[in-house]
Amino acid sequence: MQRLIYEDAWARTISEKDRIIIENSFKNALPKGNSIEITLVRWDMNYKNELLLIALIHNYTKHDFPFIKRNLQYVHNGRIFAENTFTYPNLVVQARTSMPWTFIFPKGSYKENEEFDNGSIEIVDRA
Repeated sequence: MQRLIYEDAWARTISEKDRIIIENSFKNALPKGNSIEITLVRWDMNYKNELLLIALIHNYTKHDFPFIKRNLQYVHNGRIFAENTFTYPNLVVQARTSMPWTFIFPKGSYKENEEFDNGSIEIVDRA
């Protein structure tokens, strides 16, 4: 059975509003089999003009999933709006768990002056 877990810093600092949004996203997630999926929860911009994609990482497999050199694309209607490679040595999404995370796309890795609603986050295998 899939379970929702929070990284320690998230558990301590998340707002009640964001916790509710994340828990509802978790409840509404529809697994597509034995896979790793990422669900966009919401997006924002920070003071450095970086794009923040707040997401749920779903590991529907039987194996832990380390987040090392993972290329992510934010796509809407087949069009890539943002792309970056992420390495988080301490982020390992355990088997059969979902975990919230914020992916920070630096300025230049996304198309500016675009709306980012209703897209999807995809892991792109560069092998």
